Amino acid sequence: MLRSVLGVIIGIISGFVVIYAVEHVGQLIWPVATELDLKDKAAAAAFLAAMPIGGLVTVVVAWILGAYTGSMVALLMSDRRRIAGIIPAALIFAATVLVLFMLPHPLWMAVAGLGGIIAAGWLADRLFARAG
Repeated sequence: MLRSVLGVIIGIISGFVVIYAVEHVGQLIWPVATELDLKDKAAAAAFLAAMPIGGLVTVVVAWILGAYTGSMVALLMSDRRRIAGIIPAALIFAATVLVLFMLPHPLWMAVAGLGGIIAAGWLADRLFARAG
């Protein structure tokens, strides 16, 4: 039981670390000239509109890789118990939904990101969860 709990916690942490790292690399490759002001919806919309397409794609890739990594780590550390892999992907899915509501993202980012997170969690489950 302790191994499963620890696996889920480390899976969640590793998933969010991967998201941070991939988004950071994306910001280095595709820097944005404006600052993000979360309190001003118009400024947030301008920030996202100013982002290059590569930067937006990198954010979606970060969400997907984070969900996959978090689920994989949780599954491997928890003796491959299926529920352990679901929790990190579900938490990243919920965090992504929150971000999508907070900032006016393009529709394609919501569809690709949320669908990709589900697919990444499913793939990690197929590859690393034990049968039965």
